[in-house]
Amino acid sequence: MPYIDCFYVCEDIAHRGPLNIKKFDTLDTAIEVYKALPSGTVKALGVQNTAPLTGSLDFVQCHNGRDVFIQDYKHCTGWDNPEISRMIHELRNHLILQEERNIRFITPEYDDLFTLPDGAKLLLQYPDGSKKTVPCKAYPDGHHFTLGNGGVLHICQFAELCRKNGITYAPAHPLPADVVNTYEIYQIPRNSPCDYVFLNYEHTKNRVNAADYQLVYRGMLGSRLTLDNIFDLHNRPDRPLPAGMRSVSVSDIIILHQNGKDSAHYVDSIGFIELPDSFCAALQLKTQSKTRPYVFQR
Repeated sequence: MPYIDCFYVCEDIAHRGPLNIKKFDTLDTAIEVYKALPSGTVKALGVQNTAPLTGSLDFVQCHNGRDVFIQDYKHCTGWDNPEISRMIHELRNHLILQEERNIRFITPEYDDLFTLPDGAKLLLQYPDGSKKTVPCKAYPDGHHFTLGNGGVLHICQFAELCRKNGITYAPAHPLPADVVNTYEIYQIPRNSPCDYVFLNYEHTKNRVNAADYQLVYRGMLGSRLTLDNIFDLHNRPDRPLPAGMRSVSVSDIIILHQNGKDSAHYVDSIGFIELPDSFCAALQLKTQSKTRPYVFQR
């Protein structure tokens, strides 16, 4: 029994919502349809197999106008077989394929966040709320890349610079599977007339108001960065963004954007108090355009 059941072409795998996927009996037809699609989208060509639990894998994806050979099949049981090898040989006869080269984006603790294909664009968000999209170029060693027209950066060096300056980063054109977790810190401004700064929640629970707070920091949230870790990180002598915010203390609020959910946490004298969802939404809405200026530090 053949391993390959059919071939498919997806018009744009980065599309939000239902994907436009067409299936074909022959590889030649699939290649013709793939070539006819515009190169400005993340189009893909792949295979559906005949296994008892039917599976499918992309073998070609278009990234920034280049047809990239995807080698996920090497890591999937049963896919690295003679029939697939012959199909790949035919693909190479019809398409000029670039070898896949990705850039890992991590936290300073080396927690993986996401990967970008060589030449893809990264979205940077700065503490003042401004955003910038820049292309990234991968280096063969898998640990260095260039950002825009800048110099070469190690992936950990980049993560440390972003943490130090309160910059978050994400794919400019995320795929449906891309989930990037971040956190935000809100503080009561120094010149505020608010009378509950530095007070624990028991004394302030009826007075805490989103209007009293200001967004002072954004950061990447890795798998090992808990609320306690965030508190410790922002109380170290070398804490991030020291010129733009106080060290984290009682009455500050930390918002976690984690796995598609948002939660707000009041920093108490012991531990953290989770605030209602309505407060979380009001806090973000109020502070969207009222962030503080910053000075980038290397």
